[in-house]
Amino acid sequence: MPAVPDFVPSKQGFGFPNQFPPGTKAVPWLPRSIFGLRFNDASDGLCGGMVFAAVDYFETKTERPKEAEAPTPPPPESPLFSFLVRRIIASWHILSGGFLRYAFWMNPLVPDRWRARSSAREAAHVLELIGQGHPLPLGLVRIKSWNPSNLRYHHQVVAWEAEPAGAGLIVRVYDPNHPVGSTDGDPDDMRLTLSSTDPNGPITLTYSDGGEPVFCFFRIRYSPRTPPSGD
Repeated sequence: MPAVPDFVPSKQGFGFPNQFPPGTKAVPWLPRSIFGLRFNDASDGLCGGMVFAAVDYFETKTERPKEAEAPTPPPPESPLFSFLVRRIIASWHILSGGFLRYAFWMNPLVPDRWRARSSAREAAHVLELIGQGHPLPLGLVRIKSWNPSNLRYHHQVVAWEAEPAGAGLIVRVYDPNHPVGSTDGDPDDMRLTLSSTDPNGPITLTYSDGGEPVFCFFRIRYSPRTPPSGD
């Protein structure tokens, strides 16, 4: 069973949930929305920043600050909050159009069989890369919609263990929405399950968080950065 050595969400994940106070700006000098399109409200979540930062601390072996273990999110003026914002922006890969993958897969006209086949192909890469010992950021498509403002409802997690299950695959993930002490799921046992890894066969995706469905997922290109330390 491929797993990333020494990576478990209860240790490498953040102590606080992906829940920031309403009205908290991610970037202080930008408006929260333009023409009704919300893009700068941290209360919509900083999951991509938390995912990238958790992997950054693991890969760079940087000592984590006390804020990382706290049960409440860091304040906007803190170095950790600023780093989370920078990392969520990095996770979108704006200049290379990476965020358009969410826009494409959320399109209601895209056939579900396309989403299923894409996820099955991605699963093979997830199994291989986790076997190489590296946690892997994943993008989860959680809504079908024409409305671009609904891009904020998609999610990001970290794959850290993959377990073949019959013809399918169970991928355990770190989910920033479920930190240590969460009452709605063991952070070390959040599971993304594929019923099959055959892109030519019927495939279903289920996620153990009990929230919105996951229609498909994909790997997110990642490069490490040095996060703020606990020195």
